[in-house]
Amino acid sequence: MPQFLDQLKREHQGMEGVLAVLEREATAFDAERQPDYDVIRAAAEYFRHFPDRHHHRKENLVFACLRERDPTAAEAVGDLSVAHLRLAEQLHNFTAGLRAILIEAELPRDAFTRWMHGFIEAQRQHHVMEETRFFPAAERALTSEDWRELDASTTPVEIGPGVDFDKRLEALRQEILSS
Repeated sequence: MPQFLDQLKREHQGMEGVLAVLEREATAFDAERQPDYDVIRAAAEYFRHFPDRHHHRKENLVFACLRERDPTAAEAVGDLSVAHLRLAEQLHNFTAGLRAILIEAELPRDAFTRWMHGFIEAQRQHHVMEETRFFPAAERALTSEDWRELDASTTPVEIGPGVDFDKRLEALRQEILSS
């Protein structure tokens, strides 16, 4: 398996870990127990930054190569950009509900749980699609040279002088998982 693709799969595993923690807090909320809102907020922050600034950017590069090498396979995967936009919409609904809860605004409990569970489920379904359709198609179609070029095209994202975005997000992910 190409290293680039392996890295994308590891990133999915990391996101799945954060989703599991978020689901634990959703279950507490569903049972009318007090969830850890700091953990929920941190998970929302993680998903607000990591996929769009880092992970999806890399997937879009792979998808562009797939579209060049095997347009039929790319068509079978579907429009990845649209799928990523739908995930961003799900996250927006969830975070809007979270903000309302945190400021103690009037919000039906079932609306927030629907948004939180909807976000978790949408993320998981998206990962399954990528793992079962997109990644295998890319592995079959892309050449060794394509993978080398992809490796060379990505560098850690900096969020300020000397601040490595990858390291900051990994620290946040570890903090969430240890909660």
